Amino acid sequence: EKRSSKAAGCFGEGMKVEINRLVALGDEVGIITGRSFWQFAHVEHTGPGSAQSSFPGAAKNESTLKCQITASEDYCGHTSVVVCRDPGKPKLLEPECFLYLLPADQCSPRVRGGDLDILLDPKFSGKVYVHGIYICFSSTLQGIGLNFVGDSGNYG
Repeated sequence: EKRSSKAAGCFGEGMKVEINRLVALGDEVGIITGRSFWQFAHVEHTGPGSAQSSFPGAAKNESTLKCQITASEDYCGHTSVVVCRDPGKPKLLEPECFLYLLPADQCSPRVRGGDLDILLDPKFSGKVYVHGIYICFSSTLQGIGLNFVGDSGNYG
């Protein structure tokens, strides 16, 4: 189903915002697609109309996200996003926060029933997930975790 241009995310702003956030944290972000490599960085401005500022109206000490696209002779038939992060920094993604990123044997045993999976492994004790995405911790769930898998109208 084609989305309307009025819909949030239609123009990929979510990806741009996340790339901007990662670059601001000092990570290197690149995208490999087709015959090109896109590399992102922040460009600092010294003030409006300065030689270093190529963006009209840019304020002093303001930075802008820049994308440099480099052509490649090699063709990549899919799109890959590459994030390079200093190993001393915290992880960007904790696999334990996404059940579907864990091997199936690490998500069992579980009891499936209607709109709810009950996670019996002690490592999930107190954890609440919705469609496999970690939402919160609940001290009332001692010894089990929950994963709501049904229709969003049933989460109330």
